[in-house]
Amino acid sequence: MPPAGRLGAVPASVGAPSLGEQAQANINGLNVAFLDGTYNHPIFTGSKQASSQSGSCPYYTKEDVEWLKAQLQALQGEVDVLLTCEWPRGITTGIEGPLPLPQNFRPDASGSDVVSELVDLARPRYHIAGGEVIHYTRPPFFHRDLGAGIRVTRFVGLAPQGHPSKAKALHALSLVPAANMEPEALSVVPEGCTPSPFELRKAKQDQEEMAPPAAIAGPRKPLRAVQAVVVKASPWRDAGSVWAPRRRTRSWWRALGRRCTWQWTRVLL
Repeated sequence: MPPAGRLGAVPASVGAPSLGEQAQANINGLNVAFLDGTYNHPIFTGSKQASSQSGSCPYYTKEDVEWLKAQLQALQGEVDVLLTCEWPRGITTGIEGPLPLPQNFRPDASGSDVVSELVDLARPRYHIAGGEVIHYTRPPFFHRDLGAGIRVTRFVGLAPQGHPSKAKALHALSLVPAANMEPEALSVVPEGCTPSPFELRKAKQDQEEMAPPAAIAGPRKPLRAVQAVVVKASPWRDAGSVWAPRRRTRSWWRALGRRCTWQWTRVLL
């Protein structure tokens, strides 16, 4: 028996192909893409060398991801299934109403931005991912037309096999290969479909980056109020004119400098 959360070796008689660490393969007419491993910042950026991990998914490298992206780019939205060991970050963005997820589970803080980029590029019909201890099926979401038509993705998150929660760890599919379907059939948007969560997150980030600093930091104090504080405490007020004081002695100007400096310090603090 394999340990809880791990799959045992598939017998050779079953005839199940091995996809390797990262791959795009055609299996019985289905275009299947796969990225093995999880994100680790030092290894992904090259500051630390990857090492094999016994009993768990290894860490993928930047070269692994770039190689897979090149394969996905050539398919132009005809990926039937994408398999990953991680959820994409922000997968629930764009869904209205309560989510059928545990209260302590935060999808915006879980998952990988790298996987989000892969889904956005591949636009698979199905994305099946592990990495969490829960089962979750998201409402379908559509990707904008990049030239080959609109594409719709259905996300399925699977729990580990043998987990104490007994959450669903298997999912069966019956698919006609995208290569055998009419383009119009691939572009059908089902009822309840939402915009791509990754496009929504990117649009929000772009909006925040373009917003002026005042809009992010909050409203600033009106300039008139600051000027009023300074003018009220200025020695120039006694001269009858704020901007044109009468001729004064050198000692008077020194006192003026000390007093104005103190007032500006109060305003700035």
